[in-house]
Amino acid sequence: MAASRSGESAFRRCSSGSRWNQLDSPTRMPRWRHFFKKMWDDHRIACITYHKHPQGQWAGQESHEKTVTLSNGETVKMKLAERGGRIGSGEDVLWVKEVRKIGSGGEQTSLVGTAYALEPERLAPRLFNRWCQERFFRYMTQNYGIDLLNEYGNEPLHDTEKVVNPSWRELNKERNRLKSTLTRRQARFAELTLHPASEDSPEKHLKWERTKSTILEEIGQLESKLATIKTQLSETDRHLLWKDLPEEDRFTGPPPVRKRLLDTVRMIAYRAETVLCFLLGEQGVESAAARRMLQDLFTTEVDIL
Repeated sequence: MAASRSGESAFRRCSSGSRWNQLDSPTRMPRWRHFFKKMWDDHRIACITYHKHPQGQWAGQESHEKTVTLSNGETVKMKLAERGGRIGSGEDVLWVKEVRKIGSGGEQTSLVGTAYALEPERLAPRLFNRWCQERFFRYMTQNYGIDLLNEYGNEPLHDTEKVVNPSWRELNKERNRLKSTLTRRQARFAELTLHPASEDSPEKHLKWERTKSTILEEIGQLESKLATIKTQLSETDRHLLWKDLPEEDRFTGPPPVRKRLLDTVRMIAYRAETVLCFLLGEQGVESAAARRMLQDLFTTEVDIL
């Protein structure tokens, strides 16, 4: 079973004319899709990938609760739904199986792939469990300082390398801040509207009206600022070529080979620790407590002779 880059990401790369456009293919089929099709048609190897932007919400009655066994042996309950569909048209069409995990709040996480014969409960842990691997990096950095293993060396980026535009990043950060503040003020205004102060107490009612008026004014100002920021964002390129970056914003990257090796070692170590946590869990130890116990064990100096 293999997982590739997100389909949506591949579509965007295709439209930008990047190296992801083709894979020894005479058509303009996105590379990920061509790879999936070639692996299945030529070798009967199934591939799956995370679907970042699934189309529409599926009805809740389509999902069924399944018992899923994770990679560490733990069994959990998941609400899963599946459908078949196709991507592309003509000779480029790719038939895929889509599986969605339905969260407790109705949120839906999707994967698509060519593993047509596998049941949803066998497909789900292969991709949805990937977040335990992603969380590993933050966990190991916080608890073991694993990033200190990196060498101090670095290397310059190529002039044609695309990087995030610093101006766009700052504008996007400001937009997110304003949007978050606006949402909170709108929620507060709605709460005051739904629970008005009693008119039997003139002072309380007057204070209620003043508070609503102040919040409404703040909402108007925030909406105006947010609209301005959105306009500036739409007029600012999200990415720049390295050579176009201002000198003060330039940086160097880590040696790629060294980073790949360290990432591999880190991932193996994390998976081993996860299995140990599972074994401790069988003895009645909670997951968080098991992690702390293992941290103390791994960092304790001993004489093995």
